[in-house]
Amino acid sequence: MVRFFNRCFYQNFEIRRVAVVCSGQLTQCCDFDDDPDGWGVSDQHAIDMENAVFGGATPMQVLHGMDEAVAGNQLIPGGRFLRDIKFIVKTDLMQFKDGRQVTPNLSFRPAVGNGLTKGQGQLKNNLTLAIDRVLRGEGVLNTGVNKWLGGSMPRFSFASFAPPTDPGKVHDALVIPVKGVEKLNGNNWAFIQNLEKKTGCKILVCKKEYPVQPTIEIGIHGVRAKVLEAKKAINEQLVSFLRAYPSDF
Repeated sequence: MVRFFNRCFYQNFEIRRVAVVCSGQLTQCCDFDDDPDGWGVSDQHAIDMENAVFGGATPMQVLHGMDEAVAGNQLIPGGRFLRDIKFIVKTDLMQFKDGRQVTPNLSFRPAVGNGLTKGQGQLKNNLTLAIDRVLRGEGVLNTGVNKWLGGSMPRFSFASFAPPTDPGKVHDALVIPVKGVEKLNGNNWAFIQNLEKKTGCKILVCKKEYPVQPTIEIGIHGVRAKVLEAKKAINEQLVSFLRAYPSDF
């Protein structure tokens, strides 16, 4: 991400829209802190060679840019043409084969969850706080001069990848506590099967992937009005559970 926007800036490429996948790799492997001793201090030689910046860089700092006085070099100039920034929240509803993640026919839907792991959830929370700071006009922390003021501020949103959408239909989803699945899977998923017949929607309840996973996503594909009807029915089915375990939702 750092190298990509560096090349775009200095080669004068005009990138107006970008989608950034929220993963631990962004903050753990690609933060350009180059802290060989583990003391939270970047290696000066790496900074001089533009292989690191002082204190490392967060995704928002990379997108906004860091002044040389802050970063220690000109490695992170930012995306000066950016107008639309989507942060992609991972979801079990969109599985990829052979490690491939982006194809020309992918669509987006609003993100309803916080990712598949606690780390992804924490990243989304950090990004939310950083975006709120930008929207207040305070800029991105530790970047220098605020470049995102007034008309220069890009649009921010959280989204998830979705399969290609059939004409006249939409993809949507909702998140439920893992424990709430037992309110939906009785009698061989009779409730879900009947709801599919009633609404004409395709409903997919994801499987639990991690031992400590607190929530499960349910994907719904169909005509918008029927999707909303299905979401309402599922929420009503879970009402008794939510009353018994309010802290889990």
